[in-house]
Amino acid sequence: MRSSSVRLLLNYTLGFISCVLIAYLTINTGGCPPPPKPVFEDCIGNDCFYIDSFTANINRKMRDSCMGYGFVVFYKDTIMRAGAGGLKRSQADGGPLNFDVFAKVQLASLSKTVTAIAVLQILAQKNMSTYTKILNCLPSSWAKGPNVDKITFRDLLRHEAGIRNANIGGCDGHTYDEIKCKIQRGVYTDSMGAGNSSYNNQNFALFRVIIPNLLGFPNMPAGDDAVTAGHYIKYIQDSVLSKSQITKSQCYPDTGSYQFYYRWPYTGVKGSKLGDNTLYSGATGWFVSVTEYASLINKLFNSEVILKKNWRDTMFNNNLGCFDYGGAKGNYKWHNGFTGDGAIGIVNTCWMYFPENNVVVACFANSDIPGGGWFPGILATAYDNAWVKK
Repeated sequence: MRSSSVRLLLNYTLGFISCVLIAYLTINTGGCPPPPKPVFEDCIGNDCFYIDSFTANINRKMRDSCMGYGFVVFYKDTIMRAGAGGLKRSQADGGPLNFDVFAKVQLASLSKTVTAIAVLQILAQKNMSTYTKILNCLPSSWAKGPNVDKITFRDLLRHEAGIRNANIGGCDGHTYDEIKCKIQRGVYTDSMGAGNSSYNNQNFALFRVIIPNLLGFPNMPAGDDAVTAGHYIKYIQDSVLSKSQITKSQCYPDTGSYQFYYRWPYTGVKGSKLGDNTLYSGATGWFVSVTEYASLINKLFNSEVILKKNWRDTMFNNNLGCFDYGGAKGNYKWHNGFTGDGAIGIVNTCWMYFPENNVVVACFANSDIPGGGWFPGILATAYDNAWVKK
């Protein structure tokens, strides 16, 4: 075995062992890291960042304010902290089990970042620009409505393709027939192009069909939607997830999963298990643990394993599959997710990157979050408050 392979295996093994140890210690001390101590600091000018304060701030906000949560923090390309609190399964669903950072959770819209990575990989391989029109990558059998010929990859990745829900039955969802219907009816120019973003899951659901076409698979009729989705899923598994050591992830839950989803405040009722999203994937659907997802985002920012630097810069400079958050220390990158059965249980997910000192965090919760809160704001505030003057 080559020395580089040995180093890679050793680094991965040590990283995994560190993660297991951190998560075990955190979960078995009531979901809280040790009290913040100024023993690990990063000073820039007169301001110093304390990673223990950062994690304590997350715990303080999330603890006793949701059913269960878990988070993982990378600092300068190294996993440094992990924490969890609350329950992933209640008494009503078979006995209480603590939330942990290893159970695969439905990513909701964090799946969009995964899909964006895949799209940019393929464009790079084919020497195509993000300004390329998608028209020739749609099934030839689909009728194309007004303005579809104007849509670029960049438009879809930025939610600027003119796609809006029209409250027309059979045209606003994620299935093959529904996105086909939307393309047939056309898109709106007043929601198209820079500054005209209209967030809609169909922008990314379309990639479930576009990616197989880009890869050279034949156009699939609606009856073969499962085959089309299968090509999309296999590419993501092989070219995105596996490169971050993420295995056995699908767009449906593990058969033996104990991960449930609830509403908060919790009233003692049974929760839900989010189901199979194979035929709805692209914008949502992937089941990945918070540890795995944090590793993916860390690799995205700190290596060229899944995207070369020029394409990573294209992704983040143009907010392709991510967004900007103006914080006290500059511009943070993020995406969040939310899905589920509003009557029974939901999931909240978020990742955020802080370029000031190269901190990556992913945090998942299996219920509503504090005060009906907004995850990017929770994580940004926790980070901003972890800086103190010398």
